[in-house]
Amino acid sequence: MNEIFLTEDYIPFKTNIPMPDCDWNPQRPDPPTPFWKLLGYQQCMGNTIQNLINWIGRVDSTMSHLAKMDTFSYYHGFELYLQQQNIKPGSIDVYVFEKHVEWANVMLQGSQYELNYKRNLKNKITFTYNDVVSYLVAYERPAGLGTTLTKSGHIITALNQVQNSQKEWLVVTDPYGHFPYRQRFGHRVMYAKELLVDKLSSVVMIQLKSKG
Repeated sequence: MNEIFLTEDYIPFKTNIPMPDCDWNPQRPDPPTPFWKLLGYQQCMGNTIQNLINWIGRVDSTMSHLAKMDTFSYYHGFELYLQQQNIKPGSIDVYVFEKHVEWANVMLQGSQYELNYKRNLKNKITFTYNDVVSYLVAYERPAGLGTTLTKSGHIITALNQVQNSQKEWLVVTDPYGHFPYRQRFGHRVMYAKELLVDKLSSVVMIQLKSKG
């Protein structure tokens, strides 16, 4: 087993951040999204945001109706939201967190939580690998990560950080699996720190809404 990629069978602990109830697998013949007709393998961004919303639905009783929302239902609402803004299919990049976070926070009106989006650019670094780990350890909330693990990009949900005396890993939900990043039945996978540290391009974190 390559120590950079460890599957769930090799994880000697249980994270208290649950897997999604309605998991998503791009290898499955899931239906295209309602209006933009995104195919299964194109739905990774929505699945990651869905994971964060599922978590909020579990911990915030006012949002319990969101606890079991699946990826298709997420996209139904998201694409209607884009239609209301007269945004046509193909006119925006559906792999960028910005519009997804905007729509998620509309759904979370009335909740004590909201999603916060940051993006690293070549000339501006707004977060680091250590920032993600600090967030996971301190708050025990999932985070959505946009990465450059593949040339086309690779979007995953970070659940926890684990380490021993020699190595450090990030535990993630990754429906594509591990090496070479696209493989059936991956789901919970550990990526070694040295693989991810320079490949994080964007992050979405769950935070308490500021008062006032």
